[in-house]
Order: sequence, then structure tokens, then C-alpha cells
Amino acid sequence: MHMTLTKLAGVIALPLMMISGAAAAAGYPEKPIRIIVPYPPGGGADVMARLVGQKLGEAWGQPVVVDNKPGADTQIGSELVAKAPPDGYTLGIVTPTLAINKYLYTKANYDIKDLRPVALIASSPIFVLVNNEVPATTLPDFIALAQRNPGKFNYAGSSSISFIAGESFKKVMGIDAKHIPYKGSAPAVAAVAGGEVQYALDTVLVGKPLVEAGKLRALAITARQRHPLAPDVPTALEATGKEFEFGTWYGFVAPAAVPDDIVAKFNQEVVRILAMPDIKKRLESLGGFPMPGTPQDFADRIRDDLARYGAIIKSTNLTAIN
Repeated sequence: MHMTLTKLAGVIALPLMMISGAAAAAGYPEKPIRIIVPYPPGGGADVMARLVGQKLGEAWGQPVVVDNKPGADTQIGSELVAKAPPDGYTLGIVTPTLAINKYLYTKANYDIKDLRPVALIASSPIFVLVNNEVPATTLPDFIALAQRNPGKFNYAGSSSISFIAGESFKKVMGIDAKHIPYKGSAPAVAAVAGGEVQYALDTVLVGKPLVEAGKLRALAITARQRHPLAPDVPTALEATGKEFEFGTWYGFVAPAAVPDDIVAKFNQEVVRILAMPDIKKRLESLGGFPMPGTPQDFADRIRDDLARYGAIIKSTNLTAIN
């Protein structure tokens, strides 16, 4: 039986109690930390894990090992985190896919209640990207082209969030296209650049380098405002007059029973790292925006996404993508 959103929010929004378990974090970490990334190398989640992981290792004097475990729309990697010993030495990177998969996969081997929000890292808006063979230089031109060729265009999806964004894009813009799943953003965007598929909705972080190299065109950004790194790329609303906003975020989670004081220590270190000038500059150069906050802030974000994406999935009758 599915948990209600109210009950589920109560489970994931675990209170951060500072009065117990101090001994657990006193010597933490005393051995290498493993960060499981449920995507292939090269995508946004992988970049975030390595960027922050390096600084964690420098601060704590322990190796931080990034372990890519892609597959099953992030479920393989996330299950490994959920079932790891709750000692603070195995964490994972998650994205909005965590909330979306709650509704797409009803028989998963883990649930959100098995993962504890630890720290948000950053957010990234999404580009509408097309390959150079597509004869459209603006979003209205592309939509008109797709409408004249129903069912003949394919788009690359890299996770549940790109799937939800892609299917919503079709509905809002009135086009018919087929979703082609890939195991991560890097291979999905590369497939667009290579002409395997016509377009993708993927992050600025992953798409920007290929746009700058002239291998892809960014027709719009699915955000409220233009991006400072792409000031000439209009928002979807500016280009079409239709509301269309999607983005992604990245954050650390741990097994649900990890002690409160370890969660607090890890969170505080991530917040400190995100305030470093070199990290802020690096994130901004990638098209991301730092998102420092408490574990409760992260739990609230997941709760909000459960409500948002649950409503989208229900209204569009979407089902699992693989």
C-alpha cells in the first residue's frame, strides 16, 4: 500500500537532533567514504560528486571514492545506498528522479523512506537542445517542423526527470515525438550531437560545452529567466508564450538510520565547501547554482517534488520508461 504524501514527508523530514550520538561523529571519518553515483561518468551528478568529494577528502584527510553505478533509471545505485551500513561511509547522489521514481516504479526494491536527505549541492536549468542537422534555429521553428512531421522526431532521455520534462514538452508544445532512453546525460547529449536523435531536454551543465563547441544548438532554456552563461538563449516562455519550467538539482543522501550527528557534520562541511570562492566559480562556470541548506531544506525539496511530479504523472498517465 502506498504511503500518503503527508506520511512520506514525515518519514523523509527526519528531525536533526544534536543532543545525542555525539560520539559517532567525534572521530568521523576514520576511513574512506564512498559516494555512489547512479549515473555514468560525465553527467551532472558525477561532476557534483567529484567536485565536492575532492574538497571533502582534503578537509577530512580521508579518500572520497566516487563509484558510478548506473542502470534501471538510477534504482541500482540508489538501492545500494539504501541498503548500505548506516555508518556514514556510504552516501549517494540523487536528483529529482528520486521523487519521480516513487510514482513510476511501484515495485522498486527500496523506497524514499530508506534514504535520508543530507545536503543539497546545486541546481541546473535545462536547455532544449537540437543537433545541427535539424533545420530550425528557433524554438517556434522547431515546434512547427515537428508538427509537420508527427512521429518522425526522437528525443534523448537520460533519467526520469528528462523523461517527465520531455513528455511534458510534447504535451505543452503540441508535438508527437518518441522517447529514446539513455543511461545518463552525457551519452544522451552525445547521441543528439551525433545525429542518433533530433533533440533532448538536458541540463545547462552537460549541454553548454557542446553548444559552445558548435555541435549542438540551444533553442531555449526551461527557466524563469535567461541564464547568465547563455544570455542569447530565450526562455521557453519568451520563445513560445507558453509556460514551461523544468530544472534539476543534486544532493547527498545516506541510509535512513545514519546517526544525526554524522548527518549534521557532513551537511555542515558541504555548506562550507559550497561557500568556497573556487567552488562557487566552478559551479557557475558549469551553469549550476550552489544550493547550501540544512537536511530539512533538502527534505522539504523532496516533499515538494513528490507533490509536483506526482500530479504530473497522474495527469499524463505516464508509466515507467524501462
